[in-house]
Amino acid sequence: SNDPIKVLVKQADYMTKGDISFIEIGTYTSQNTQEQTEMVKKLREIQNVKYAYYNFGGDDNDVLYSEAVECADNFNERIKIHDFIRENLPTKTEIYVKGKELGIDIASYQKCIEGKEVYIEKIETNNDRISNMKLKQIPTYIINGKVYDGLINFESISIEIAQSDGL
Repeated sequence: SNDPIKVLVKQADYMTKGDISFIEIGTYTSQNTQEQTEMVKKLREIQNVKYAYYNFGGDDNDVLYSEAVECADNFNERIKIHDFIRENLPTKTEIYVKGKELGIDIASYQKCIEGKEVYIEKIETNNDRISNMKLKQIPTYIINGKVYDGLINFESISIEIAQSDGL
């Protein structure tokens, strides 16, 4: 299928394991994405949810954040770096300090982040794919293939997830 949503779901880089697909397309530095941080964490805590995040657009910090998360994957700390970035919008130095706290080899991590070419192609491919979706709003959520535009409410979405569980 050429449906960009199905393509994204099929090839999603999940950070957690589960049967229910929960994809968030946001912009780390956007206020709306920031406002959803706690709700997203609560949703991820629901059993059986596999979570992927795609940063779409934004500024140089958003590119840095995307690279930092991708590079953290080499050390199995992707979700922790993602959450740290999401909650703190840190400087590059603060990202390295956090990486060190997590036991990441900082020389390798820094080399990965500074060597932008490592993940820039992947980030650009994801941005192209997301552009093709013609999203109405950021953030957008795709839960088990169903698209939700803009800010979502934990209670209503968790009920939907519970109803779709096991499909």
